[in-house]
Amino acid sequence: MTRKKYLTKSRFKSAYECPRKLYYAEHADTYGNLLTDNDFLKTLAQGGFQVGALAKVFYEGGHDLEGLGTEEAIQKTADLLKLDNIVIFEAALQIDDYLVRVDILEKIGNTINLIEVKSKSHDFPSEENGFFTKKKSGLYSDWEPYLVDVAFQTWVARRYFKAPIHITPFLMLVDKTVTSDVNGLHQWFLLKPNKGKSSVMVRSGLSKKDCGKSILKKCDVSEEVIYLIEEYVFPTNENFSNYAKYLADHLIQDARALPRCNELCNKCEFRIKDETELTGLQSGFVECWVGSGKLKKEDSARPLVFDIWNLQVQKLLSKNILFIDQVKEEDLKPKSSRSEHPPYIRQMIQVNKVKERDPTPWINREGLKSQFDAVKWPIHCIDFETSMVAIPFHKGRRPYEQIAFQFSHHVLRENGSIEHRDQFIHLESDVFPNFDFVRRLKGSLEGDEGTIFRYASHENTVLRQIYDQLETTPTHDAEELKYFIDSLTRVSKTKDFPEQVGKRCMVDLLDIVRDNYYHPLMGGSNSIKQVIPAVLHDSQRLREKYSHPIYGKGLQIPSLNFDAMVWIHTEKDGSTKDPYKMLPSMFSDIPQEELDRLENHLLIDDSDINKGGAAMIAWARMQFTEMSILERDAVQKALLKYCELDTLSMVWLLEYFRSIVESV
Repeated sequence: MTRKKYLTKSRFKSAYECPRKLYYAEHADTYGNLLTDNDFLKTLAQGGFQVGALAKVFYEGGHDLEGLGTEEAIQKTADLLKLDNIVIFEAALQIDDYLVRVDILEKIGNTINLIEVKSKSHDFPSEENGFFTKKKSGLYSDWEPYLVDVAFQTWVARRYFKAPIHITPFLMLVDKTVTSDVNGLHQWFLLKPNKGKSSVMVRSGLSKKDCGKSILKKCDVSEEVIYLIEEYVFPTNENFSNYAKYLADHLIQDARALPRCNELCNKCEFRIKDETELTGLQSGFVECWVGSGKLKKEDSARPLVFDIWNLQVQKLLSKNILFIDQVKEEDLKPKSSRSEHPPYIRQMIQVNKVKERDPTPWINREGLKSQFDAVKWPIHCIDFETSMVAIPFHKGRRPYEQIAFQFSHHVLRENGSIEHRDQFIHLESDVFPNFDFVRRLKGSLEGDEGTIFRYASHENTVLRQIYDQLETTPTHDAEELKYFIDSLTRVSKTKDFPEQVGKRCMVDLLDIVRDNYYHPLMGGSNSIKQVIPAVLHDSQRLREKYSHPIYGKGLQIPSLNFDAMVWIHTEKDGSTKDPYKMLPSMFSDIPQEELDRLENHLLIDDSDINKGGAAMIAWARMQFTEMSILERDAVQKALLKYCELDTLSMVWLLEYFRSIVESV
């Protein structure tokens, strides 16, 4: 028996962005999807699943239908709604071809409150002007997906319930202005294995009182929902009801809706890369653009303007410029710019490399030389791993405050010697780690006045956030730590204060890369994980040096975590293997028989450590689960190696740039 398809809120929200996504999502065995795991992992890392469970605690006596199948939940919901007053979690409202599962449905007489719980935060400065509607018209883009979600639920509920029932839609959000007055709130909500992912289990005995002051706030979004349902016109020139029917018809008929083919396609999850296509999965992006006549199948591998670094592509698409080799300088050059390094210069370097089919790097040797002329030896490379979670771990802390749990520190001396000098990791959640983090960093860096390098703005941002935390949290050495942070960081100019630059302000390697180096292998990215493979490909000196076991404990280049590591391996096609793919298996030290026993209970896997946000995801799982000692030890070792590779990558980059300067 074929299961009936319903247009659900998740399907509607995806199709709201582009109706063709509905078809691609339903054919996961045919089309690659870059977001298959990303949304889950992001929600996990931020504690989003726990926020949903926390919201239920404030509605004591609610009936939870979360574990029920669709048809059973539909019937159970109908039965419960016969009562005058009831609270239902995951209520199933089905009418015609539409189905929504409501996070929290509260019925009070003839009033229905539809409450959509989100882990998204808001500062709630004023309730008088509303939070989500622009002053003139429309919705703030950041809030639009969430409002579309609750609008669809409201639209279905209007059809499901008959007069005189009155429906009020709400978003329940995390309030960042609230300070938690309890310790260890997160430990009530544990992640448990569930078909390869996780579900939340609330420890027995938790009451509303145990949660203390609520970090959640319920916001009436009736005005925004009315705008979407009654006034908004979709790109298909249809109103809400007609668009919902349009989508439901295509879903049931298993038909492809017309794609939009615009600048938003750049972020489409169905725009898969070559390595995904090797698995036999197709690119929905290519199908859309070929089907619309804007792209020929034989040109699908031709570099597209979507891949130009830091570019808003709408201007080019409006001129029917789709390919990078069609771009001219006047298409990118702004009328005026105050920047010493305007983005279009870097963009044109990439464009010209594509046009000329030039596989060699572009290098600004004089720019690199000026950077090294300003260096004070020894050079220090630091990298932080941090997390921002919705539910505060500690009394006195707010939702989504920065938690700095790990750093790595490499030193490169003028004579060329290198060492992995220091590291810090704090995996327990019973103590707020940030101040110990800064104390350890201070001790690690204060032995000399050497230049400190970071990659991108993250380390500067984190230290400034910890500075603010020190302002509000009494510690015996707060002033000393704040002085140290001031010495390392930069505070941007505001209308009230001038720019503040520390006497030993960290230097951003990303800025140096952006202004002085580009390799076609980097594409449109300046991420260090894209830059390093290009550098290793380009530098024979690095390839020769690190193709030998010189890196490890007690070796020529001392390491705190690796034993005789050979970092350079050449593939059959002559390319250099990505170092991040060479990190040892997380569970390599666990005996196979023990690993087999744990297989169905492991809450993290090797793939989580090697992808973006790896450390944050792994750390979050450790806080929200009851891991075995073996698994916790394995995760800690993997995190230490991962972070060490981040600062070692910075060393490689500096070694390469130095070799270029010395060859001038």
